[in-house]
Amino acid sequence: DNNSTTTTNKEEILVARVRVGKNLNGHPNIVHGGIISLLVDDCMGWAYEAMGRSKGKTYGDEDFPIVVTANLNVNFRKALPKDTDIVIRIYHDRTKSIGRKIYMIATMTDLKDENIIYSEATSLFITVKK
Repeated sequence: DNNSTTTTNKEEILVARVRVGKNLNGHPNIVHGGIISLLVDDCMGWAYEAMGRSKGKTYGDEDFPIVVTANLNVNFRKALPKDTDIVIRIYHDRTKSIGRKIYMIATMTDLKDENIIYSEATSLFITVKK
């Protein structure tokens, strides 16, 4: 496709420190996977906004369009206990189709030991056409 471009840089865009509480459980004492997915998806959205702001752009402008999650794939590596401090890192993986498709990668680890990986995720965000 001659109208398609791809850039790849796997640049870390966002680091979020989060404390998950005790009322987010699926099973006793374990945070529900839906909450984990929500946290990752939301952080990816903030990362996209940070990418534009770092270039002096305003979210929603013509040269920095609104995006929505088209695909989110979360791999749950270890049960996330309630009342845990975590770190979510978001990386820009690549952009395709003249900026219309933005791919991101996320990791969710323990704050005290980042070798403890609770989840890893990939996503595809697409720009909303006006």
